[in-house]
Amino acid sequence: MLATSKLRGQIQLRAKRVKLSIKNRFVITLSMVTLTVTFTLSIILIALSRSDIRDISENSVEIMFSNYKMQAESNLISIADHLGESLINPLYLNDYVSISEYLETLQRDEHISNSALFNPEGKIFFDGLGFTHNQGEPSLLDEIQLQTLALGETILELGTTEIIVYSPILLDNKILGILCISADITNTYAAYQEAENQIRTASIEYVRFYSIVAISILILLLLANYYVASRLSAVLYEPILKLREHAIALGKGNEQDLTKLDRADEIGELANAVYSMASELEMQNQSVKFLAFHDPLTGLLNRSGFQKRMEQSLENLYKNAQSGALLFIDLDDFKEVNDSLGHETGDRALRSISDRLRKALTSVEPEAHIKHLARIGGDEFTLFVAPLKNSAQISVLAEEILTALSSPVTLEKERIHTSASIGLAIYPEHGGTPSALLKNADVAMYTSKHLGKGTYRFYDADMNTERFRSSTIKMEFQKALDSDDQLELLFQPIINMEDGRVSAAEALIRWNHPLMGYLSPEQFIAIVEHNEIALPTDLWVLNKSLTLLESLFKKEMRNISISVNVSASNLVRKQFPAAVHKLIKGKERLAQNIKLEITETFLHSDDDQVLETMEALRNMGFHIWLDDFGTGYSSLSHLKNFPVNGIKIDQIFIANLMESDDDRNMVTALISLAKAFSVEVVAEGINNEDSLSMLKQWGVQYGQGMVICKPINGPELIQSLSEIIT
Repeated sequence: MLATSKLRGQIQLRAKRVKLSIKNRFVITLSMVTLTVTFTLSIILIALSRSDIRDISENSVEIMFSNYKMQAESNLISIADHLGESLINPLYLNDYVSISEYLETLQRDEHISNSALFNPEGKIFFDGLGFTHNQGEPSLLDEIQLQTLALGETILELGTTEIIVYSPILLDNKILGILCISADITNTYAAYQEAENQIRTASIEYVRFYSIVAISILILLLLANYYVASRLSAVLYEPILKLREHAIALGKGNEQDLTKLDRADEIGELANAVYSMASELEMQNQSVKFLAFHDPLTGLLNRSGFQKRMEQSLENLYKNAQSGALLFIDLDDFKEVNDSLGHETGDRALRSISDRLRKALTSVEPEAHIKHLARIGGDEFTLFVAPLKNSAQISVLAEEILTALSSPVTLEKERIHTSASIGLAIYPEHGGTPSALLKNADVAMYTSKHLGKGTYRFYDADMNTERFRSSTIKMEFQKALDSDDQLELLFQPIINMEDGRVSAAEALIRWNHPLMGYLSPEQFIAIVEHNEIALPTDLWVLNKSLTLLESLFKKEMRNISISVNVSASNLVRKQFPAAVHKLIKGKERLAQNIKLEITETFLHSDDDQVLETMEALRNMGFHIWLDDFGTGYSSLSHLKNFPVNGIKIDQIFIANLMESDDDRNMVTALISLAKAFSVEVVAEGINNEDSLSMLKQWGVQYGQGMVICKPINGPELIQSLSEIIT
């Protein structure tokens, strides 16, 4: 079996090397199976036959030899019994001559090899040669055997060359002597050995004959098997070859040139399955080709498809010396939609936004016949338009897109407010390849986001430097939040204009980088506010402010308030109120001493999420103030629609208060507006005594600026609470 398996493995290995056909493989495999089974059965039958013949011959000789031994034993015992009776006959009793003659006569029997007499003590007085030889010598009988003979029992000893019988001579149950008779069986044993050899020789010849017959039958079976296997494989092989040709043709797309295999058996079913699979594969190939270059969610081009289309378009533009424009469109704060409403709702919103972008393309003049719209990322879209007449044409399209995306997306019960930032790159001015245009449009888009979102910007070479700086600031500031020695919180006092005492302080974050040194707020605040690090930053400032308030409360200074600026991006993050609530847990009593300042320019009257966030913060006990009041486009509506407790007049109106009539008119109008809505007023950025005096005369309640006090640390603020600053 092991040799056969090894041979089969070698054949299979060679089959791989020479690439045997299915027909030959089938014939070889079937032949090997038949050979293995037949050979194995033959070996087993021959082995069993040889074993049976050997057992039969051995048993026959053994039975014959046993029968002879039994016959010899029976004869000796009879002779011994007869002789014993004769010896106790009165005619022979004490007649040693007659006994000797009788025993000598007995030894002439061909079956008797020797005879002897022993006295009751087992000593020899006749050894077959006469009474004078060995007389009186002890026999070979032991004590136990003598006792057995004294009881009248016969002892039989069987050897390989002779049989010995010891028979007691008894008279009136008294032992007179012991008769010993032996018979030689050497010749008989040799004869039977010869008979055994003859039988075994005959059995070997019989086995040899049977082996020859078995091998002959095996050869005949192999020949018959080869013939049958060849015929069967031919029946299977020919249609398989034809089906193989069909499969190759189908793979090359030559299905129309084929005469399909039509059979009413399993091969026909296989052929039908192949043809059906070919049709399904063709459909799947078309689907795969589509998915390879299109976004499955929106049906727009994906990044690969967009770049491929752009390569073709840029080649045509280059030949015709024409220009084109790439718009990189990124939705503002769309991550908050997925986080708060779930990705399923976010996907539905993206499909709606994609439809709006398609419709916006109708605003492009007919001459711009190249229009490639793609979704290249989660909330990132790109649009390539060509050829262009001038940059004004693409500006109109950008404005159309911003307008289309500024309207809320309504999905059943959800109303999602969206906006976008757009970066524009012009071919060939801003890049001659798809990757260069994408990179520069991306840079312009990020610049647009940093300038307030909801806008568009054309690429400028200086933007690359600014973007690198912004990325570095963002990364380093994240590290600063995790460290203990880079960030510091200062507090600029806010005084009551009537008595000059400190009533509040604005928390201002400062950054001292270990390598870049001291960084002014203008260098990093805008970058922080427009990134995801705005949330941990606001929480860090709020936590430090709460710690200061705890110290003030322990000193029974409970009238001081801390103003904390809230990043505009956090107003549309649904998780922001939850994070604040978690932060103040156990410190709720301090919330009423916190004024959360929200920059007015980032408010939108239709933004339900901003309103919801502000209401949640007010319910926690915080006061809501509008920072930079007066710089927005609808300050009146902000006071009307948003639940605010106070306003801070922007310092751009305070800085030139003494020189500008417009600024004075603006400030007095804002003060009147605040009084009309019963909200408190803080004038910030007071940098000279004249402005301070004028604001007091106009009834401004609170003031803040460098002329009053510069930003100080916590311990210094606590010290100033007992002093009148001005």
